[in-house]
Amino acid sequence: MGNTKDNEYELREFLLDADSNAGTDDTPLPMPSNRDDKDWRRSLRLRLQILTSFSLFIVAGLCDQTVGTLLPYLVTHYRTSQTVVSIVFMLQFLGYSSSALSNEKLHWHCGRFGVMTIATLLLAMSFLIISITEYLPLYIGLHLFYGMGMGLLDSCVNVFLSDLVDHNELMGLLHGFYGVGSVISPPLVSWILKHWGYRLHYALLATLSFIGLLAVVVLFRDETKDKYRAHSTEGDDTKGEVSLWDIFKSPIVPITCAYLFLYIGAELGVGSWLLTYLRTIKSMEQQEAAFVVSWFWIGLTCGRMLLGFVTKRFGNEYTANLGYSLLSLFFFTTFAVYSMAYTGDHYTLIVKPLVFMSGVFVGPLFPTSNITLLKTLPTQLQVSGVGLATSLGGTGSAVLPFTIGAISRITGFEYLLIYIDLIIAGYCAIWMLVPIYVPTVQRKWRAAS
Repeated sequence: MGNTKDNEYELREFLLDADSNAGTDDTPLPMPSNRDDKDWRRSLRLRLQILTSFSLFIVAGLCDQTVGTLLPYLVTHYRTSQTVVSIVFMLQFLGYSSSALSNEKLHWHCGRFGVMTIATLLLAMSFLIISITEYLPLYIGLHLFYGMGMGLLDSCVNVFLSDLVDHNELMGLLHGFYGVGSVISPPLVSWILKHWGYRLHYALLATLSFIGLLAVVVLFRDETKDKYRAHSTEGDDTKGEVSLWDIFKSPIVPITCAYLFLYIGAELGVGSWLLTYLRTIKSMEQQEAAFVVSWFWIGLTCGRMLLGFVTKRFGNEYTANLGYSLLSLFFFTTFAVYSMAYTGDHYTLIVKPLVFMSGVFVGPLFPTSNITLLKTLPTQLQVSGVGLATSLGGTGSAVLPFTIGAISRITGFEYLLIYIDLIIAGYCAIWMLVPIYVPTVQRKWRAAS
């Protein structure tokens, strides 16, 4: 216990040093001098790029909640089982995994412009094909390409904004806008489904994705492979492509991957299965259940947009993220116990604020954990390290919702909230490992330099 406290102290001191070396929280993380100006206040193009990133993440939020909302309808419409429809989560996992393994290589050969173009094109074409066809195997299969597009977009945009002035606030807003899309999605999908059918919703997603593709082509065309190579090799004697082994030699990367895997899996587990739980166990109507789910995403959006401005008051991102993680566990456990114990008429009256508060503290975990990773890695590993952690951790959005659903179908959906709660407890435990490993890694880097 004494060593752990010493390690926590060393980690806090290191992160505070990183803040002081960067100037303040309002200055960017240390980056090579050959980069463009990263102060969004001085560049109209940069402001438009940020707005484009926010808009794409609204679309991402709309997308990620679509299958969970449509799941009961798709089972009935195609006369199939939840197991068959849930294969989409596994294909998303395969797509996300492939993007994680190819992310660095694509950046090296295509630059940020190429990666974002590929990502938005994959999303747009997947939605377009779904909107003009009605064939279940094709619907399921296209989620492989959807997963690839989401993985590339997620890692690329996160690394991009982590490099800018006001990175804490911008990352919070970015994932807050993802939450905006997630809030809108369940009631929007239910409303469109009731009046016009689900394919119109995918036509809307395709239209928004093509608009995003056009914005990327216009605004990110200068983010070339040469610029990426100059940035990623600055200060690195190898002056070459960073290998996966180079990245994973730092224990903070696999720890962050595992943390994000569980965190994102828990978040999407709520988004994908809470509506089914409310309809199956609590006998709610589609629209009523969709509004309850939206309260989680409203809380998540508020947490990401507002707590990003509170994080700096903790002194460093590691401590802030630990506090947020433990509070998310407390409120979701309270929600789970209440849901399993109470069967009265006023269930929705109490459950909404509990779901909301769970979302508030789940919200900032992704951006603050990424900033912690970025401040811990050396400059030449920052882009590839954060990109890999985002992509590999993001596979939790596919594999864990599928696993949660599969286990719940075997044991009964009344235990669904317990499984999600265990995942939340898991990521809290993993985050506590960070101070055990980070000081050792830092001493190794300093000795090597």
